Amino acid sequence: MRTSFSAEETGGLGPIVLEHPPGSFEPTAASRIGLLTVGRHQDLLGGVGVDWGCGVGVLAIATALVPSVEKVVGLDVAPANVEQAHTNAEINRVEDRTAFHVADSMSPVDAGGAAVLEGLTGRVDFVVANPPASVGDDGFGFRRRVMEDVAPFLVAGGIVLLNVSAQYGMARVLALQSGVFTYQGMLESTDAVPFDQARPDLAENLADYVAEEARGGVTYEFLSAAGETISATEARRRYQATGSSPLSRWQVHLFRKGEWPAVTA
Repeated sequence: MRTSFSAEETGGLGPIVLEHPPGSFEPTAASRIGLLTVGRHQDLLGGVGVDWGCGVGVLAIATALVPSVEKVVGLDVAPANVEQAHTNAEINRVEDRTAFHVADSMSPVDAGGAAVLEGLTGRVDFVVANPPASVGDDGFGFRRRVMEDVAPFLVAGGIVLLNVSAQYGMARVLALQSGVFTYQGMLESTDAVPFDQARPDLAENLADYVAEEARGGVTYEFLSAAGETISATEARRRYQATGSSPLSRWQVHLFRKGEWPAVTA
């Protein structure tokens, strides 16, 4: 399969074409808002970057198209994604400014990738990340791991552009600072879209969120069709009663390494 993004969808970076055969990552609404964010906020980017969980390379390719960016290293746990990302970089003519490696977070599985990452310790200027929901916890585990694992690689003042779905709530987002990063605000957001409970993965996510609320965890913030904020527990109750999925938004948030003027929301 092939997905084409127009210059408008890339925030002015120009058209991007991605191939994503069966077994590799298919771009999602989260991919699209991440792509748009890179284009619209390319003034934030320059030097050397990392795409954490690169999939088939959409954000790595987008950032490599920014004139001030020198090199982007894409990392993904799935070999099929990494192989396709190489091909997509060639299709979009950024193969000389990108490299892709199979990795578990910031730990490549091959010696070549390990050498590349070792050489980037303390030298990365930016990270882009569109992590999936973690399973069996509050769903936010991979985003915590991104922030913890990339910190040693970033220069002082280096930035993270992190995709987050709004139902997690700002309390979880702000907690990612952990004394290492300063939250610098939300850059872009989609409109409210269904958290489609006909999808098995999203149904599993909502079940995890309900269990987290039952354990006394931070309450989630879904939207109803009427625009009211509802918990995960209430969202599932209404879905079971009416068949109507709750709503959420895909967003991209900005963090900067070190102490900077803080933004609270």
